[in-house]
Amino acid sequence: MDSGDVQSLRQNLKKIREITEAKRNICLETLSTLENYEDLAKSRARRQHVKQVLSVDFIEPPSEICPASVSLEYSHLYEDYACFALRLQNTSKDLKLVPQCSVLPSSPLVRMLVSNKCDSVAEIVDFVRPISTCQIHVAFPKELFYSSEKLVIVIDCFPLATTSAGVPADLLAFALSRTLADVVSTPFSRCVQVDFPTTSSSLRDFEYADERQAVKLMSCVRVCSSRQTLSKPIPLKDFRRFFPQFVGCDYETWQVYLGTERYSGLLAVVDIKSHSLQNFLSINKSQLISFAASISEVQNREEAAQSRIEPEEKLGIQVADANDSFDIDFY
Repeated sequence: MDSGDVQSLRQNLKKIREITEAKRNICLETLSTLENYEDLAKSRARRQHVKQVLSVDFIEPPSEICPASVSLEYSHLYEDYACFALRLQNTSKDLKLVPQCSVLPSSPLVRMLVSNKCDSVAEIVDFVRPISTCQIHVAFPKELFYSSEKLVIVIDCFPLATTSAGVPADLLAFALSRTLADVVSTPFSRCVQVDFPTTSSSLRDFEYADERQAVKLMSCVRVCSSRQTLSKPIPLKDFRRFFPQFVGCDYETWQVYLGTERYSGLLAVVDIKSHSLQNFLSINKSQLISFAASISEVQNREEAAQSRIEPEEKLGIQVADANDSFDIDFY
C-alpha cells in the first residue's frame, strides 16, 4: 500500500468520524433541554456542525432555555396516598411559571398543590414568581407502585408573561393558542423519578410530632384531603366549648385541632391572628359536610340565644335582685 492509499484511508476515516459526530449531535439536539446560555451556545454549535457535514438543517429552531429546575425534597405515605414534595426553582427574570403535574405510567388520580414556602402555613399559589422557589406537593394512590417499583413525576411548566392578569382555566388551550400575548414561550417539562416512600404517618402523629415532622405531615394532609370552609368563622373559645372531642396541637406559629371519637379523621386549622377556625380538612368529604352543618347549627343556636335578650337589658336597665333594694340604675 503506497502513501496515496494511506492518505485516502485517513481522509475517509476523518469523514466517517465527522459523519458519526454529526449524527451524534442530531441525537443530542433531539433529547437535550437548555437550562442556561452556555447550553444554548452548544446547541447552536451542534446544529452548525450538522449542517456543514450532512448538508441538512433542523426544521425546529433551537429549544428555548428552560428556566426551571426541580428536585425531590422528601416522600411520605399518608393513609392510602404516596406523597412527594418537590422544590421548583424559577430562574427566569421575566416569566412566571404555572406548574401542572402528571405521573408515568399515566394516572388520572394525581393531586397537586403549590405553596410559596416550604412550611405548612405557606400560602397556596397558582404560579411561581420570577426568580423564586416554591414547593410542589404531589399525591397519588400508593397502588400505582404495585405495577412498577419506580414511577416518574412529570412537572409541565407553562410560562406566562409577568403582565398577564391571571392563570387561564384551560391551560392546554391556552398553550396551543399562539395568538395570545401571554404566550411568550413553549411549555416545557421536568421529570423526577421516585421510589415507594419508606415512612408513613396518620393524623394521630400530630400529637407527638415535633414542628419539622408536623410540617411534613401537614403538607400531606393538605394535598390528600378535601377542605370545607365555613361561611362564618367560629371563635376558638366557642369551638373548644362545643366540641371538646378535639385535641389541640400547638407549634408556636401555627395550630391545629385533631378530632377524636366520632370526629376522628377531622383536622381543624386555627387562624392565629383572629383566634378562630374556618377551615377543616378530611379525606372523607361527607364527614366534612356533616361536621360543617353541625357547626352551623351551633352558630345559629347561639345567635338565637343572643337575640332573646330581656327588654330591660336592651334598654340598658339593670333590674335589682328581689333581695336587694329597688333602686334602678341607668347606664
